[in-house]
Amino acid sequence: MKFLGINFGMDAKPGDVVRKFLVDTKVSDLKAEVQQVTILKDNATVDQALRILAEHKILSCPVVTPPEHDTNDEDPIWPMDRASGDLMSFIDVRDVLCSFLEEINMEEMSAMNMLTKMRFLEAKGVEYGTKQLRDLKQIGFDGDFLHQSQARSSLLEMILYGLLQPKVRGVHGGHNQAHVVHRIAIFDNQGRVSNIISQTDIIRFLERHSKQLGSTAQSTLQELGMVAHAVEVIRPETSAIEAMAVMNRQRISSLAIVDANNKILGNFSVSELRTIMSEHFGALALPVGEFLALEHKVEYVGYNRVHDEGIVGTVGHRFVVDRVSRGKPHVAGEEVGQQLVLCRPQDTLAEVLGQLVRHRIHRIYVVDEAEVPIGIVTCTDVLRKLVQLCE
Repeated sequence: MKFLGINFGMDAKPGDVVRKFLVDTKVSDLKAEVQQVTILKDNATVDQALRILAEHKILSCPVVTPPEHDTNDEDPIWPMDRASGDLMSFIDVRDVLCSFLEEINMEEMSAMNMLTKMRFLEAKGVEYGTKQLRDLKQIGFDGDFLHQSQARSSLLEMILYGLLQPKVRGVHGGHNQAHVVHRIAIFDNQGRVSNIISQTDIIRFLERHSKQLGSTAQSTLQELGMVAHAVEVIRPETSAIEAMAVMNRQRISSLAIVDANNKILGNFSVSELRTIMSEHFGALALPVGEFLALEHKVEYVGYNRVHDEGIVGTVGHRFVVDRVSRGKPHVAGEEVGQQLVLCRPQDTLAEVLGQLVRHRIHRIYVVDEAEVPIGIVTCTDVLRKLVQLCE
């Protein structure tokens, strides 16, 4: 049988099977039900935006410019059933924090001690919280908009031109949009946002229909060439604000936290900052190990006890090290209050899809026998690999 010039007979290649499935599936097949979409006005403040994102337990949402005759100017939320003046962009926690980085002098902060740095960031955060979203230096970095008429497009087109190459389509918003976006808002002729489709939605759909991916689903990460992915790492004593600066420079959304032997201890990502408020920006001065531990309501003994000034070099130092060693967690990430989901090069794509969906995560670190990260598989990596197989 022929499909778009490709043979789908007994000798069909794995990529042919993947392509047929992604072409046959329409965007409208992803979500039959309409979800409640939180939409912010562009005159909402940073503080309001962060509180609303935290309350709704989301990392991002669309931003609209309300019409001049907006009668409810004090409400930062725009009703999704009303036509807006203009679809501006998306806002997410990453936008807020990356814009904040441009408000401070990292070099100046490097000379400060911990307490001074915390007070400095706290004061800056309170001031920054009054800024309106329309005035942020980075906004619209990770979202796009699509007219509902294009919901009849194939899933392959959505992945390729909607998520992986949005600029090729020529309809994208924001001042500093990435080459890859993680979510798309569907809007109608009146500019009303009716739904949001994310990379996670597609991964969930692919996991449910993994058998239709043919032999590709049962191929290992090693066989698919998905292991050789550089992993950006930091030590647990790196401050959270420095970690954010690294992610901003590298245009990445996560960093692996490793110990002196490069064994993975935790994951620092934008998701870990979803509940931070502008008046709490002082906490970003903390080492990431302690920041995550406090976020997850545990004590990071590895940093506080072993490296505290006055302990190293003393008679009791070996006792402390031994005690920490005896109390080492048995689950990766437990030391900083996380439960890391890890995989091995021999794990199959179907297994990785299952882990991503089951644990509601956006990435999985690939580790060796010593739990040293040797790769990372993100939702974007999975989609990019499937598109590559279709070529």
